[in-house]
Amino acid sequence: MYNIQVIMPDRQNTIEEVCRMLWAANFDDTQEYIEYYFNNRWHESITVISDNVSMLNLNPYRVKLNRKELLTYYIVGVCTLAEYRKRGYMDAVLRCALQYMYNAGMPFAYLMPASENIYKPYGFQGIYPARAWDGSLEMLKRETFKSVEGMKNIGCVQCILYEALTDNQKDSLSIYAQNILSKNFSCYVVHDRHYFKELYKEMQACNGGIATFWDMEQACCTGYIVYLCENGSRAEIAESVFEDGIQHEVIRYLAELNITEISLYETAFWNLTSAKKQKNYLMARIIDLKAF
Repeated sequence: MYNIQVIMPDRQNTIEEVCRMLWAANFDDTQEYIEYYFNNRWHESITVISDNVSMLNLNPYRVKLNRKELLTYYIVGVCTLAEYRKRGYMDAVLRCALQYMYNAGMPFAYLMPASENIYKPYGFQGIYPARAWDGSLEMLKRETFKSVEGMKNIGCVQCILYEALTDNQKDSLSIYAQNILSKNFSCYVVHDRHYFKELYKEMQACNGGIATFWDMEQACCTGYIVYLCENGSRAEIAESVFEDGIQHEVIRYLAELNITEISLYETAFWNLTSAKKQKNYLMARIIDLKAF
């Protein structure tokens, strides 16, 4: 038998030391990121934990699905101490989490899989077949130049870091993101001001940030990138949303940071022909059909 507990946000402090230990023992995150997560996102989450050796977190997010807004959970921190693996702990934790979400009337849950095969037996299916790209900044510059030839020319573009945005610009950024995402995706996380505020803090913990791009003649947002730089001159672009023609401005900004190597998690807005074969960046599972 497993001693499984579902710990609500108001009781997280009772298990914080154990959860920090489990996270540090299973993931390669920096101490800065661990501090960010447990001081911010974790206190909003629900923890499902078994015998202090296996756990997962249910982080709440507001999601738009076919224009309908739903509250759902993003499953993270799925881990078991090495010496207790293959003993059924995580199976019990996952099944308990799924039952809890069903009882709570959650429509669906989603996660970023280390391996799809781990989660398929529990009913999870790929929902976001993204194309990644890795290479030098110079390679990205050459391919981007080919992809944007003949596209519309956006006037005077200025890069403004998230922390320098005015309140009105932060509102405009959220409106821009929501508008672009709704046109390109049937399901996406609500990108309101709270989303960007928390995302900025997360990227700061990873030596990164959020760079936004503005057409100063039209006084409107034309795109943004979310990036982390934990490995010196290599940048990982976790999220990139922008108008055609902004690619060069993004590359110019990265060059100013002395970035030489780039990893794009997804290339939907880059128009790259050499992107890797699609893989499911996210998986999801319907929890309760009646909640839709």
